[in-house]
Amino acid sequence: MMDDDNKNESPFTWTPTSVPVTWSSPEERRANRHKNKGKRRRNSPALPQNSVAPCSPIPQQSPTFSQSALPALQPGTQPIPSQSAYPPQNPNLGFQQSTLASQQVGYPTFSQSTLPVAHKESASQQGAYQQRVYSTSRQAYRQNSRSRRNTWIRRLSTLMIICGILALPVYFGVTFLYTWYQQNGLESQLKAKNPHIISQQASMGQDSFVLINALDDKLKEIKDQALALAELAAYEKELATFAKAAKDLQASIINKGGEPIGKIVIPSIGMDVILVEGVGTNDLKIAPGHWPETPLPGLGGNFVISGHRSTYGAPFFKLNDLQEGDEVNIILPYVIAKYVVTRVIIVNPNEVDTVAQRGIEEVSLVACHPIYSAKQRIVAQAELVSFKLISSEE
Repeated sequence: MMDDDNKNESPFTWTPTSVPVTWSSPEERRANRHKNKGKRRRNSPALPQNSVAPCSPIPQQSPTFSQSALPALQPGTQPIPSQSAYPPQNPNLGFQQSTLASQQVGYPTFSQSTLPVAHKESASQQGAYQQRVYSTSRQAYRQNSRSRRNTWIRRLSTLMIICGILALPVYFGVTFLYTWYQQNGLESQLKAKNPHIISQQASMGQDSFVLINALDDKLKEIKDQALALAELAAYEKELATFAKAAKDLQASIINKGGEPIGKIVIPSIGMDVILVEGVGTNDLKIAPGHWPETPLPGLGGNFVISGHRSTYGAPFFKLNDLQEGDEVNIILPYVIAKYVVTRVIIVNPNEVDTVAQRGIEEVSLVACHPIYSAKQRIVAQAELVSFKLISSEE
């Protein structure tokens, strides 16, 4: 129970006291936290017991109260002054102007002198800080510059890769069209100079060919000696004519690179192209070329021909599909020579002995291997089995 002296006291009655309160700006608070290693300190004085603070002062604004917002006062208590009793608000925390009014009602008194003084950095500290800011800014600028440079390098690399991928089919397409156009021109030249080559190509399947290495078996079948001698003489005459025509053609095409001299026909791989003299870069762009240092068919040696496998029409693209026994036809202005494939081998570029002269009538077709690479060479060799002499008079 309450004493008699306190019966008339209101529970809202507060004994006026003067409590000094210190306020600091945000910059000062940050400086204090750095000084105290992040530990906050509150030095607010404790309020007296059985007392309740009416409100907390608001920085940079004078407290404003409304008479209707406060509870009714008991008789004998001191009223709270109205808003008009306070001096005008001062944005610079000029609470000293309202000291008298606040003391009359018991509110805390603020003084400009009670505010802490902002910490002033020395010139050396300011210089160190500016140096750190400059170093950090320069480092960030370098990182941003390097990042932008790397970004443009990646974009340029990606663009170059895309252009390279798109350029490959364009390159192959252009080379194919170029060779196709040149092949048409070469065929027209061959028809104009040796029209009988095209007409005699249809007679390749007839039986009027002279067989090689089959004379012995044929002579054994002939019982009449005179008839056998006549057959032998006719065979030797054909070989002599064959060799003479080869020499004449070889003498006429010396130093005439790129001139059409005949055709290559391989039915098993669907090949039918014009053959030119020479193996120069420009020669092989238009057609397969004959090695000038190798003998023509009929001279008893290895007739070597080179061609592209992936670009410029790729005439030897399917050269690896040849099998032993496949037929290879070489049509020249003086002969239609039939060969039979004996082997298809893969060699290194420096293994030129593969196409060396071995004293037999054969043809060697040479191209790069594998496809789209010049690391090795593929060589398909075939031996002569029969021939048919032709001329422009037929």
